[in-house]
Amino acid sequence: MNKGIGSSCSAHLNDLRAGFRVIRMFNLGQWATQRMAEANRQVMQNQLYRVRLESCLAATNSLSGFSFFIPIAVGAYWVLKGQTTMGTVVGVMQLYNGCRFSSGR
Repeated sequence: MNKGIGSSCSAHLNDLRAGFRVIRMFNLGQWATQRMAEANRQVMQNQLYRVRLESCLAATNSLSGFSFFIPIAVGAYWVLKGQTTMGTVVGVMQLYNGCRFSSGR
């Protein structure tokens, strides 16, 4: 009879221990969910920052393409007004390294 009580007590203690594990994991589940939500929020912020940075870079690259035309427009205006010569404008463009007048070689 003692053997039956010991095994029944042991089984009951094992069930209690298993129940404590379930309760502990349930409580840890909320902590893990909060931690995962925080990590997801951080990843989202980093991705948005990267997208903003790439869009600014694309806009800067687009504007730098127009910077070639600014010296041409100003030089043409000055040539038309008689404030400079075409040779000066071509020289500035050569220094600017945007426009090359080659001899065809």
